[in-house]
Amino acid sequence: MMSLNPSKFQVELPSELIPVLDQLGIGQTADERVIISIAIGLYTGHVVSLARAAEIAGQSLNQFIDVLRQRNISWANYGDEDLKDDTTFIKKLLGDSEPGNDQNRM
Repeated sequence: MMSLNPSKFQVELPSELIPVLDQLGIGQTADERVIISIAIGLYTGHVVSLARAAEIAGQSLNQFIDVLRQRNISWANYGDEDLKDDTTFIKKLLGDSEPGNDQNRM
């Protein structure tokens, strides 16, 4: 895991937001709750990968997946790009370098 170098800066939060952060049930301090919330937002906004979001949150991948599950947030995103990558990998694995080349298929 890549080590994050924390930078300190102060952010003023609306007082109405503090109880919401407390209700999330994540992190032990306000700082941790904010960081985990930011990591969730970055992940769900497709800005960072699942592994990177877990790293930002200061959690293992399994811990971060549990946080997402508790909030009914899908962590298994499988899009068109993933399908394309998997198809290319399977073709290489089967030795099928040209579309329509059926002789190497099972």
